[in-house]
Amino acid sequence: MVVVDEPLEAEAGTTLYELAVEGMHCQGCGDTITKKLASVPGVKQARVSFNLKTGWVLVESGSGTAAPQLVDAVKAAGYKATLSTRPAK
Repeated sequence: MVVVDEPLEAEAGTTLYELAVEGMHCQGCGDTITKKLASVPGVKQARVSFNLKTGWVLVESGSGTAAPQLVDAVKAAGYKATLSTRPAK
């Protein structure tokens, strides 16, 4: 069982992004955002917590995908995201 409130951890060859997400009303919203983030090329894994209003995204290094593409993916799903000011764990 995956605990969605638990952040992802960086792996070798990846960059971990943490996003503050606004506009979610339930965990279903979090699931929708997770699927949208996972569909971005270069994303290895994505997880969104409705409770923490936070998303974590592991991106393959060298893929060319960075925070702006992730923020755009969340926006395309109908929500707002900003790169978190807290360092990713």
